[in-house]
Amino acid sequence: MLSICEKGSVLAIHEPHPDLASIIVERGSIANIHVCITSTSSADSSWTEIDAYSPRSVVKSLLPPNISIFIDCSAGGQGQRAGSLIASCLPQTCLKTTVASLPSLRRIRGFSVADLHQKLKTVLQRALKEVAAARSSTNTLPLIRVDQLVDGSSVAPPPAPAIVDWSTTTEVPVQISTVDSHITIKGDRTYIDAKWKKLLTEAGVRVEVFSNDITDKEALSKN
Repeated sequence: MLSICEKGSVLAIHEPHPDLASIIVERGSIANIHVCITSTSSADSSWTEIDAYSPRSVVKSLLPPNISIFIDCSAGGQGQRAGSLIASCLPQTCLKTTVASLPSLRRIRGFSVADLHQKLKTVLQRALKEVAAARSSTNTLPLIRVDQLVDGSSVAPPPAPAIVDWSTTTEVPVQISTVDSHITIKGDRTYIDAKWKKLLTEAGVRVEVFSNDITDKEALSKN
């Protein structure tokens, strides 16, 4: 979740698991990312309680004014209704997504090798430190083996969220998708903002707009 956020941004998460929320808040403070947790219950005093039937004006007054990313983790019922209400109160510039859509967002963002190396090094050092200092942790998340995630497994996996145990020698098939399925730019529409073009024209800038398919290398070379 934090990997799609920029430093100094505000991340709002709706109805996350308490264990997941505490980790994200802690990691967010380290990465200079402000995390706001919302819920329809008042189980945690640090969370923002949102009633699913509140007026939009009330919801807006309860939320930070500069939320840049909103992730809905609700699984139906009043939580899902409240999540939709919150999303409708956020500005158009805010990225609104669900926890199920996060993998595709991470795939299209991309990282350099140097970035990945540093991130892995930091995560490993942090994990070793926490394992050594918190062996008596009161974690409430269930443990699930990686082979239980495979379709057709005879053992039903526990309900999400859960901790995945990767320490196994069992071979697990993995399906890899191509980048083509994650391209969201379509050839039958324009991505030029008329207000932006007008602003540049008024500033004396000449802007030429023409039709082109940026996914076609040959078409790009002609222009």
